[in-house]
Amino acid sequence: MASPSRLVGVGIFVITGVLLFAIALFMIGDRQMAFTRRFTLYTEFSKVSGLQPGAIVRVSGAKAGEVKDIEVPSSPAKKFRVKMDITESLHPLIRSDSVAAIQTEGLVGGTFLAIATGSETAARATENSTIPSQEPFEITDLLQQMSDTVKKVNSTIDDMKDDVQRTIQSIGDTVDNANDVITAVSDDVKTMASAGARISGDVAEITDGVPGTRHAGQVRERR
Repeated sequence: MASPSRLVGVGIFVITGVLLFAIALFMIGDRQMAFTRRFTLYTEFSKVSGLQPGAIVRVSGAKAGEVKDIEVPSSPAKKFRVKMDITESLHPLIRSDSVAAIQTEGLVGGTFLAIATGSETAARATENSTIPSQEPFEITDLLQQMSDTVKKVNSTIDDMKDDVQRTIQSIGDTVDNANDVITAVSDDVKTMASAGARISGDVAEITDGVPGTRHAGQVRERR
């Protein structure tokens, strides 16, 4: 039979263990906001980008709750429906026009759901209501857009290639025609210039032969 002192020691050990367990449970529950009053909101995304149930929900950067469930759409035309439990103390900041977005903590951090505060004039988001969302943007989307743009540019260049070649050929033909015309009329231009020179010489001789003109010229020379 165990002595009374031993029984007291065992009792103290058990009580101490229970107290430590209760304190640890309370601390974990407080960290997980298990003892705070909450309300439920929903939002929808075409893709969840790694978001999982249990992910943190933040309102303007403050920890506000967690993602409770993600409902998979029944068809490609529908969206993932995300259920959130949010602490009541931050409820005044969440309005009907607040926008939910999937974000990542740092470059390699976990994924969380961020809710932006709504406008002052909007009504407070009601229990079980669905707030708007902003679709997540991934680097793969940017790479795909760049690839599509490059393909369009290459296709446009290919389409314009024949037109550019025809334009260059047309310009070359025009230059050749202009050269032919210049070459063809060069002899006529020389003939016209020579005829003009002869006409000028004849006019000068005729002018010199007129008496009044000769006298006027002599007077001007004396002056």
